[in-house]
Amino acid sequence: MTKHIVSTLILFAVILHTSAQKEVYFADKSRDSIAISAVQGIQVGATLSSGFNGLNVPVSIGYFNELKLGSTTSLILSGDISMVKATKSVTITYITNDYGTYPVSNIVYETALKLDIKAEPRWYFNYKNRYMKGNNIKLNSGFFLSLPCEISTNPLTKVYPFQLNLSTAASFGFRYALTKNFFIEPAANLGIGLYNFRSLSTLTPYLSLKAAYTL
Repeated sequence: MTKHIVSTLILFAVILHTSAQKEVYFADKSRDSIAISAVQGIQVGATLSSGFNGLNVPVSIGYFNELKLGSTTSLILSGDISMVKATKSVTITYITNDYGTYPVSNIVYETALKLDIKAEPRWYFNYKNRYMKGNNIKLNSGFFLSLPCEISTNPLTKVYPFQLNLSTAASFGFRYALTKNFFIEPAANLGIGLYNFRSLSTLTPYLSLKAAYTL
């Protein structure tokens, strides 16, 4: 009887050990096979920044296509039409006081359109951990680091001639899918621009928010 019990315990231990080995093997294999998805759709966005013309909150709408490069990396190509705050007219008046006469600029602003084309390499650095923990990973949900590079026009108004501008930024953000076809994406950015490919801007922090519907 004792021999049967010992044999049964040994057999049970062997089965448990084999089962544990299989679980680790399949867990490792599943982790290696975890990968983001390619997605595309319609996006709307807004940014919040401050510059020489005060607080600026441009809004945009466009199309994006996120191409899968690796298991946790992608390249997002997009084109947008943006509504921005632009200078409509500038008039100069002069103020005289005890210290002399000084020119004062009176600026009138208007809403204008500009066009943007962007390429954004991106890394979803905690994607696999989210998957293993059972967190939401739909539509590549998770934290990311990216480097958006953009070619854009200046605001299309009568004041400005047509110009092309180049900008790039270091971006840290989080994507969260609310449904299988809809996600939101806030991000903090530190960007720099080259206006008309001649005038370099200073490093500028700004916040961005995007919402997208995938097709």
